[in-house]
Amino acid sequence: MNVKRRAARLLKEISAASDAQQEEILSRMKTDSSSREAMEYLEAKGLVKLTHAYGGDIVFFRLLPVSAVYLQEQKDRVRERWTDRIIGFVIGVAAAVTANLLTGYAQSAVLSLSRLLQTLR
Repeated sequence: MNVKRRAARLLKEISAASDAQQEEILSRMKTDSSSREAMEYLEAKGLVKLTHAYGGDIVFFRLLPVSAVYLQEQKDRVRERWTDRIIGFVIGVAAAVTANLLTGYAQSAVLSLSRLLQTLR
């Protein structure tokens, strides 16, 4: 999983986390380099503020107000993508049904014409 995707999941997790869960996230960053990379990515994007100890470990983080806006935009994008997928599916089914009906009508019209021609001969 790439850093951007991990960062998005981490941001969702942080926004819903209690104080105890935030402590667990901090301890996880000490052992999991991918979580640390994701948190640093969020800091680079301006979504969180990190406080580092002298050893370089992250000892505190807080969400910046812009992170709530970012999360809402992400939710809106996901909702829009699913809406587009559903609309595309419905249009595809409607097109298939319409094509099937038109093909049936065309076949019956050709059969009627061929019978008419046979009777006229």
